[in-house]
Order: sequence, then C-alpha cells, then structure tokens
Amino acid sequence: MISYDHEISLNPNYAIVYYHKGLALQDQGKYSESIECFNKFISFEPKNADVYHSKGNALFYLRIWQEAIQCYDISLSLEPNCPKTYCNKGRVLHELGDNSHAIQCFEKSISISPVYASAYEGKGVILGAMGRNQEAVICYNKAISLNENCGRTYYNKGKAMFILGKRKEAVKLYDKAISLGYNYASVYNDKGEALDKLGTRMEALWCYDKARSLGYNNNGNQNSWMVWRRTQEFIARIAKPSAVMLLVILVI
Repeated sequence: MISYDHEISLNPNYAIVYYHKGLALQDQGKYSESIECFNKFISFEPKNADVYHSKGNALFYLRIWQEAIQCYDISLSLEPNCPKTYCNKGRVLHELGDNSHAIQCFEKSISISPVYASAYEGKGVILGAMGRNQEAVICYNKAISLNENCGRTYYNKGKAMFILGKRKEAVKLYDKAISLGYNYASVYNDKGEALDKLGTRMEALWCYDKARSLGYNNNGNQNSWMVWRRTQEFIARIAKPSAVMLLVILVI
C-alpha cells in the first residue's frame, strides 16, 4: 500500500495506480476505501468497464445492492460480453429477491462462457430458492465438473441434497466443503442438522457447538438448542451412575 501512495505522491494524475490501490484495499476487506480509489480512477477514465465491475463488487460486499447493480449495468454497457459481471449482477438480484431476473443473468453468463463454473453454481442457488432442487443439483454437478476445488459449490449442493431427503450425501458434501477450506459457521450448523436427522446426536452437538463458536446465529431456529439440550441430558445420564449401579459395584 505504501508503494501505491508513493507513486501517487510522485504523480497524482497516474490513474491506473488508483485502480490497483483500490483492488488491493478490496482484498484487505476495506471496501469503502477501495470505492474512493475506484471513484478517483473513474474521474480520469469514465469509460473503463473493469473499474465499474470492481466498484460493484465492493458495493456488493457492503450490501449496497442498488448501487452495485448500477455499477454492473454501466460495466455491461461498456463491455457487454463479460460473464463475470452478469454472474455478480445475478447474485445481487438474488439478494434483492428478484430470482426471475437473477436466473436470466446466470443464463446469459453461461451463454457467453459455457465453461464458467460460478455461473452454474449461481444458477443452482436460484433454482434451489425456487424449490427446484433436483435441477439445482444438476447445475452444481456441472459447476463441480468445471471446478472441483470450490468448497462453496459442495456446500450448496449439500443443502439441496438435504432438502431432497438425502442426508448422508449432504453430510459428505459438507465435509468436502470444509476440507476445501469452506469452513464457515453455516456449514457446521447445516451438517449438524443433517446428523441430527440421521440420529447421530453427539456428532450433531459437536457441529452445533462449532457453529456457535464461529458466530452462527440460528435466527429463531430452535433445532440446535433442542439437540444441545437432549445431548446434555444424555451425557448427564451416562456420566452419573444410578443407585442400582452403585449397589452392584459395592456388592462386587
């Protein structure tokens, strides 16, 4: 970051430095600061599609949905054949609840680049939100065939499989997601729910505890609490011998 500031101090009109500094800030999670750099770059080069795409991404992470869409639209007006921009716009539309237009964006992305794995995954998420989970699984399978190292895709496929009643397969997919570094609280919570349905409550408890330690908020879902309570009662029973067992031990 110091090198970017040094370059700017030497030449304040060196536009590209602002863009690269913005990207570096975005990588650090400093989205508001990155937007300031992107805006500075735009003041020099207002017809650059990439910077509007990047600014849209920063706004996405800040959950400023409408402005993000505006940036993606400007980017697409300048570069109408960018599959990544359609894909990201689709994700924003999904966040806004506009799944019908979101799926159109993912399909457009796929039509431009049939080997873009993220577009298939995004389409799968929308299909799942629409209750079309079997179709969603087909999309996830396609995404995995194109990129087998994306943990998020395995997680999303696991959620679809759980809804379809395939709990064992869901657990395996959650484990695969975790093994690929997608070890977020929601993954452990959803794995816990699948294990609970399979009757393996001790493992489910561990997953729920892990999810809570990672900051999971169940938003009113009482399932994790009930599993925790039942498991604690079970632990108490096996940890404390009954009076009959104590008598047997004494007699022996």
